[in-house]
Amino acid sequence: MPSSREAVVYKCNLHRGGIHLLETVRLLKAFAVHGDFKRLSEEALKENLLGKTSTHTIKAMLQAFRRRFLNPHPSLPPAALVARAVKAALPEVAKTHILFPYYLLSDALVADIYRELVLPQVSRGNGVLTRDAVLGFLEEKSRTHPELKKWAAYTKVRWARGMLAFLRDFGLLERAPGTKLRPLILQREAFAFYWLWLREQGLSFREARAHELWPLLQVSEPWFAELVFAGQKERWWRYEEAGGLVEFHTPFATVEEWLRSAVGFED
Repeated sequence: MPSSREAVVYKCNLHRGGIHLLETVRLLKAFAVHGDFKRLSEEALKENLLGKTSTHTIKAMLQAFRRRFLNPHPSLPPAALVARAVKAALPEVAKTHILFPYYLLSDALVADIYRELVLPQVSRGNGVLTRDAVLGFLEEKSRTHPELKKWAAYTKVRWARGMLAFLRDFGLLERAPGTKLRPLILQREAFAFYWLWLREQGLSFREARAHELWPLLQVSEPWFAELVFAGQKERWWRYEEAGGLVEFHTPFATVEEWLRSAVGFED
């Protein structure tokens, strides 16, 4: 029987709606106000929220928004909360880091390339990623994913370019024509957003520490310790560890409370 990863059907979604980080932030800020996708669609299509002249492009962006945020991976907070984070007075790079898992985990093929091609090379410190490497990955995966065999050669090339663009947009690959991979140095605000979310879900300190999000966000053991210390300096929480026992306390019952009380929101 095929493994759970092999059972996943790869879809050619990456270049449908594109990455469009600035437009995604604009959609999320609007969504933070009313939390209604129908209203959001009306704003985008009738009120030209995105400033685009092509209805086809706007609809593609809305479809991508729905795919990434309205039915998120179980590990990720709901759209209303990530929208509030984007509307908060956080550094822009922290907002980008918060959005990254939504793009990653909404596309199985993107996630698998990231896990299998990007992360191993980043951990070695001298990784590169080229279009040909991505095409080679698609060819290799076609052995267990017959749906890839149906993709035209042009589609595969376009998708490979889209994958490189995705990594560049999130700062994980040098600007074109560069091919050197860059590590993701998770910002403390993005860490706090996800850490407090996991704790809000009732996870213990050790359960939250072992969560699958941290490898995806390239949080090594030393960097985790640095981020916990940074949050303690900000008085977002209090953390002590002695003799194998961990004490962790935060004055914020929810992520929403942290955003409102410790961060604040943009006008």
